[in-house]
Amino acid sequence: MESAPGEEAQIDFGTGAPYLDSEGKKRRTHVLRVVLNESVPPIAIQPEEAKDAVGKMVEVAITIQSVRFSKLNEWLYLNSKTYFRDPKGLAITIRFPTPERLKAMGLDEETKKLVGRKIRVTGKVTIYRDMYQIIVNQPNQISLIP
Repeated sequence: MESAPGEEAQIDFGTGAPYLDSEGKKRRTHVLRVVLNESVPPIAIQPEEAKDAVGKMVEVAITIQSVRFSKLNEWLYLNSKTYFRDPKGLAITIRFPTPERLKAMGLDEETKKLVGRKIRVTGKVTIYRDMYQIIVNQPNQISLIP
């Protein structure tokens, strides 16, 4: 699962290495480790630059050229190109696109009406089946541009 920088942290607590105190008594240290998710601000890119930004947190604005669902409607793809397999394209991918979830993301209109609309997305660029994508998990990762 992905989230915006600084929104989540991994916290580990445990017992550390034993040591002898000043009286020669064996004691244990305790360790608290907090790791923030990527706290580096996203870099602004154009959709065509996704291939050079794989693995990086980015912010991108696209005009949606095509919309499609996976076979079982588990994924919604908002594509920057008409042909979703275009190597210069970028897919904005939303898992389990229920009406409630889309409304929380500000995408409460019919999905086919999203074609031609502009959106701004923040997330990590990944590759799936030779296509570049950003997976949107949180409503704050995506917004319609008026």
